[in-house]
Amino acid sequence: MKFPLFGFEKDWEWYPVVFEDEPVAPGEIKTVWDFERAGFIYYVFAKTDNPDLALAIDLVSKPGKIEAVLTARELWTEGFSNSINFRVLRWDDKNNIYAFEWYPGIMGFPGCPFKDKNIAKVINPTAVSSKFTLSAWIILLR
Repeated sequence: MKFPLFGFEKDWEWYPVVFEDEPVAPGEIKTVWDFERAGFIYYVFAKTDNPDLALAIDLVSKPGKIEAVLTARELWTEGFSNSINFRVLRWDDKNNIYAFEWYPGIMGFPGCPFKDKNIAKVINPTAVSSKFTLSAWIILLR
């Protein structure tokens, strides 16, 4: 299969990242992926019981620099309930279910590129324990 903008499947591989109902203590930072190779973030889905739980992603391999921080609350507040790349899929205060997606791989583009290193973490900045479910599709170049 040829992917637009970068070669045949022999040049890259899918790398799924999956966490289901993973607990996060107050103030805890959990690494969800850490790659030492170049690639693309194709799709990310996150669901949590805490709208302030953050997904922080280092996109350009600079130590300690986080370029993207996504929370359900910020996406909802900023009006991303029906956007192309970011979308809040569920905002349910009654049942404490908050879900969002990030789809940078839209319209045939391979996604959000990263070079040499990419790391993503879930951060719980609140004083309450939380849980998250995360599903991501990463394309790693060979």
